[in-house]
Amino acid sequence: MTADSARAPATAILIGRCRPGSARRSWHLLLRVFGFVMLLWLPHARALETVAGPALTAESELRWTGYRRFSSREGLPQNSVSALAQDRDGFVYAGTEDGVARYDGRSWRAVPMPDIARHAFVLRLLAGADGSLWVGTDQAGLVHYAHGVMTPVPLPAGATETDIEALAVAADDAVYVGTSRSLYRCDQHTCRELVAARGLEVAVLLPGITADGPCLWIGTNEDGLYRLDGISRTDHEPTLAAWHLGREDGLPNSAVRALVQWGGKEGRDLWIGTGRGLARLADQRLTLYTAVPGIVEGGVSVLLPGTTQKNGAVLYAGMSASGLAEIHADGSWLRHTRANGLPEEEIRSLLESDAASGAPVLWVGSRNSGIARRDVGTWSAFDERNGLPHRVVHGIGEITFPDGLHTHWISTSTGAVRWRDQHWEAWLPAKYASRVIYSMIRVGENIWVASNRGLIRIGPRDSQEYNSDNSKIPGVVVNDVSYDADGADAGSIWIGTHHGIARLRDGKLEKVEVPPLRQESFVRVFAHTALAGGGSQLWAAGEEGIAYRRDGNWSALPQDCLAHVSVMDLREQGSPGANHALWVAHRDGVTRIDLDHDLQCTTPNASVLPTEIIYQLQLDRLGRVYLFGYQGVVRLTPDATAPGDVQRMRSERFTMEDGLPAMEFNRGASLLDSDGRIWADSIEGAVLYDPAAERAPPPPRPLRLLSAQIEGDGANQRLRDGAVLDANANNVVFEFALLSYQRDHLTRYRTELEGLDETRDEWTATGVRSYNRLPAGDFTFRVYARDGFGVEAVPITLKFSVRLPWWRTPWAVVMYALALIAFGMLVDRWRTRALERRARALEAEVALRTRALADANDQLQRASLTDPLTGLWNRRYFDLELPRESERALQRALAGEKHADLTLVLLDLDHFKSINDRYGHPVGDAVLVELAVRLQAVMRSSDLALRWGGEEFLIVFRDAHFDAAAMLIKRLLAAVSEQPFIGPYHRIDVTCSIGWAMFPFRHDQAHALSMQQVLALADEALYRAKDDGRNCAYAAVPDGKLTAWQRSGGGAAIKPPVLPALPTT
Repeated sequence: MTADSARAPATAILIGRCRPGSARRSWHLLLRVFGFVMLLWLPHARALETVAGPALTAESELRWTGYRRFSSREGLPQNSVSALAQDRDGFVYAGTEDGVARYDGRSWRAVPMPDIARHAFVLRLLAGADGSLWVGTDQAGLVHYAHGVMTPVPLPAGATETDIEALAVAADDAVYVGTSRSLYRCDQHTCRELVAARGLEVAVLLPGITADGPCLWIGTNEDGLYRLDGISRTDHEPTLAAWHLGREDGLPNSAVRALVQWGGKEGRDLWIGTGRGLARLADQRLTLYTAVPGIVEGGVSVLLPGTTQKNGAVLYAGMSASGLAEIHADGSWLRHTRANGLPEEEIRSLLESDAASGAPVLWVGSRNSGIARRDVGTWSAFDERNGLPHRVVHGIGEITFPDGLHTHWISTSTGAVRWRDQHWEAWLPAKYASRVIYSMIRVGENIWVASNRGLIRIGPRDSQEYNSDNSKIPGVVVNDVSYDADGADAGSIWIGTHHGIARLRDGKLEKVEVPPLRQESFVRVFAHTALAGGGSQLWAAGEEGIAYRRDGNWSALPQDCLAHVSVMDLREQGSPGANHALWVAHRDGVTRIDLDHDLQCTTPNASVLPTEIIYQLQLDRLGRVYLFGYQGVVRLTPDATAPGDVQRMRSERFTMEDGLPAMEFNRGASLLDSDGRIWADSIEGAVLYDPAAERAPPPPRPLRLLSAQIEGDGANQRLRDGAVLDANANNVVFEFALLSYQRDHLTRYRTELEGLDETRDEWTATGVRSYNRLPAGDFTFRVYARDGFGVEAVPITLKFSVRLPWWRTPWAVVMYALALIAFGMLVDRWRTRALERRARALEAEVALRTRALADANDQLQRASLTDPLTGLWNRRYFDLELPRESERALQRALAGEKHADLTLVLLDLDHFKSINDRYGHPVGDAVLVELAVRLQAVMRSSDLALRWGGEEFLIVFRDAHFDAAAMLIKRLLAAVSEQPFIGPYHRIDVTCSIGWAMFPFRHDQAHALSMQQVLALADEALYRAKDDGRNCAYAAVPDGKLTAWQRSGGGAAIKPPVLPALPTT
């Protein structure tokens, strides 16, 4: 039901709109006077009795309703919503100060307006029984919307007004239209004036019923209420009844803004919303609802018969300045304001969608905040806008205060408040006003408060603080406080701090050692669980795990019980013998400790709850577990057949789309209050969830195909059922929506295209499906949908076909065959010759590429065998080439050839490290490069030079006898030391040391030493040159069966051995 639709006898209407007054015709005034006189003289006339309505229902407890808000951020053209309506197909429309928008279960989309009304204010919306929509604007007149097209409907010739102030149903395809000057009856093409109402400044219209038959109630902007009779007769024009109701007759005000017939006998009581209050007319009695702050100042703007969340009949009254009133059949009423969850208190329009489905949804249009929709399964948030001192919340609870008030309390970063008389008030004594409160308990007539600066006792007459300075409390911050009422610890108040536990008993406060925990352990939370034999046991938990106390003794949990020892929260579930457990929130999720079965510990697997930190947990009255972390809220629902089996729990996650103000929660407290509601503290305020507001899954919701388009050639065409598409128009796009107006962010879709898809798609939130380059064939598109409750809708089906392209038709295939035969005969000869030419070309190309590949391989091979810095050969080259050289030298020596030896020379630069350290590695590299150049200048063309490693080089002289090799060695020494190495900024004197030997080492025993052994002798000779002062050369020479050493250096001749002979092996 909508405030812009009408059904007799109970009819919803549009809100009124104040406009400047216009002069009424004098004969209307005379008619009023005549009617009044007749009423006085008629024998059966009775005086109108005026009585005060019932007072607003007094409320002390916190009553809250969850709403989902829609604003321009969600697609509304503008946030002032003056009208709401639902059409026959189930779409919801909003009229704003910048046109009309339609909601399709996913988002709001602007409806294109005609040019004349492109930026007009929309004052009224009315859904017609024929599925169309009527739009009343402030300056562009009346507009009719049908089949996706907006069409202006002109008023009769001579009518100059452009404002449409009221709309009401006249027939399936016609409406009553009220303006600031008259009243009209219009269909989609023309309008005619109802002359009896000429001159009335119409503000609101209501088709109703009286004892004499159907009528039309006319509320005016400044002159009260009139009635038009004879609206159902076709033999004459309707007439204005000799009846009027205005301020002088008892109405709170003559500005009538809302009308509805609801309640009373046969549902005919007339409710009248005025600019100064609400009145109920029944049996010559006028009941006034005016004694409420705000209602007189702003009045009533809209009335709507509806259904409460418990399926009871109710009348909603949207007020211009004081929120939403909820009036029950007995006349009692209460009010919804910001204190009860309403985003704004200036209400302009109301709609109850899906009233006939048994799952009605209330929509509230406001002046500044867009639309608020009453949702089930929605979280609500409290912050500074609701009266909290700060949005960062640290503690939540419900308690009876020392003054006897039982209510909720919330602690924030800048103070604590409690709920009283529909608002939040500060309650802490002034000296503690800025304290952060984490938890509270009541013991006797006192409450004990855990705060960020100690423990506070607050009583009816005084207060007292216990802290680390004036008592034995071990820590400055008190995280939690608990009380033992029975057992060995009866009368004990337990105090958990950052540095351990303290106990207050019989006026004595002392620190308590808890053996399972470290003495200075961070204790975050306490919990009590019931024992089978009566009494309870205490649990203490914090950064180092959990300990529990029974019969005066502390004990630890079984080893490896918890997935993580850092515990955040504890909650008891069930009772002894009845699914009794302790739920533990920690850094790796949650663990359930079975208290009926020897503390068996179970952690949900990843399919139930992925590993994540859980700061708070709570259980509702249905045994469902709520987990608060940094990724929203996870709710675990037990399996009905195995309530204690954690792995069979069903998990669902609540996010910001469910009303959460943020995804992250604090390490504070959660609450299950006395009404069964769940509270928790987040980084953006306190959050509230009411499981009692949940409802059974609704009937299947309507699934609508928003569009089916053929894409191609730069223009889109509508795809109709049974269409046959050309082969080049084979791209199609479908858009669809499930008109589910509860938990609609959880709506899911899946599609299939029979004739192409082998299986249905997976469920997804996307309401668009496209197919590109469809092949020829017959297709059936189906879309399936399910709402947020898991209820599947009736699927949509659309059939279409794609033609074969002309080149795939049968006659085209015959022509192709004939052409192919002729073409094959002509091409055969050409192909043979072309193949021959191609073969020759390929042979040439292969030869060319083979040569290029060989050159590339040679380059790669050389690169792998050379040193990249100096360009000399490297050790790998030595390993590959020198074995052949050594074999050649051995064979020539065995053949008796002289001067066929290989000379192996190891050269190492002296003090090269100091060059790098002093001048830097770039200079050192330059010295190595220059050294390679000098070595090559000394060497013969048949000799080899290799970079052996670092500053060490290997030179191989071929076919050199001992004396010739000695001369070459001297030249090497001179090449290094005689000329300094010239750098960019330095002249560097460099010397080297050399060790060398001949291979074969002994001609009489050519195989006595291998190449590697001779190379080792040259290396040892190099070390002797180093030890002998550097800048010299040593040669390893045979001496009988021993090895002797000869030194040369500084240009001197080869000297006799100067070192003792060494073994040759």
